[in-house]
Amino acid sequence: MTEHNLTQAAQDYLKAVYHLGSTGKSVNTNELAEALEVAPATVTGMLKRLSKDGYLDYTPRQGAGLTAKGLQAALEVIRHHRLLESFFVERLGMDWDQAHREAETLEHFISEEFENLIDAAMGHPELDPQGSPIPTREGEIRARAWPRLVDVATGREYIVRRVRHEKRELLQYVERLGLGPGARLRLVEIGPFEGPVSIEFNGGMLHLGNMAASALLVEPISDTSYESHTDGTASK
Repeated sequence: MTEHNLTQAAQDYLKAVYHLGSTGKSVNTNELAEALEVAPATVTGMLKRLSKDGYLDYTPRQGAGLTAKGLQAALEVIRHHRLLESFFVERLGMDWDQAHREAETLEHFISEEFENLIDAAMGHPELDPQGSPIPTREGEIRARAWPRLVDVATGREYIVRRVRHEKRELLQYVERLGLGPGARLRLVEIGPFEGPVSIEFNGGMLHLGNMAASALLVEPISDTSYESHTDGTASK
């Protein structure tokens, strides 16, 4: 159920705590200030208010984590965002960046009725265009623990399953290369000291920076050992 009493700014804070704290760790003020591009003092004030309202567990100088109430609110906004992105890309032909910018605005305002219409019209998608799981109406995330391209063995073939949302320019770069979900590649070499990652792709050789390669989550084409799991902690 949508949290109508939360401001747009409050929803953005809950989303940020969710993404930054996806491994279960507390998120500190400086991390949130950097992610949201606001002053640390502003972050502290919002964390205190959200803690008072029951959305966060917040301890000064230690950090904040989502309560069950905060997790529900964060996942509702994330569901809106990823459904909107899917609709914009697949039905309106937007690129990833444009779809993300539009979804960032509209995610705060669509009704549950409109959310359900988009969901039905799209055939109840489970993944957004970058392969991130779309939370269910019940607030569950069905995610798979794909490894990063920089963490797998060289000399093997892989299929891209997800592109992690890191930076706007990075998503534009990956989309321009055609390395979205479903792309098949062969990992040739990982350079030392965060050097270039060389792949065979689309009939040629590409040399990716470590940041771009780290954003690609992949599945070995001949390996089915990565099992599905359902939880509320997967990140985008």
